[in-house]
Amino acid sequence: MRAARLYHEHRADCVVIEANNGGDYLPALLEQVDPTVNWRIVHATRGKRARAAPAAQLYEQARVSHVGPARGFAELEE
Repeated sequence: MRAARLYHEHRADCVVIEANNGGDYLPALLEQVDPTVNWRIVHATRGKRARAAPAAQLYEQARVSHVGPARGFAELEE
């Protein structure tokens, strides 16, 4: 329901579903919740580490900053 709500709220083109993370179950569930939501399935071609490397590099170069109290980012850091 949250994905459908956010799809409409942000006027998204589609909801992207990763195939190895509920690829069979989620499209059926999403269509039951809201059949007007467009979705597509993608397949990860690289592991999580490889996909995270560009973002990690930006952090290492101090090119990323977060705004707000530090205690609010404890969960993100974990």
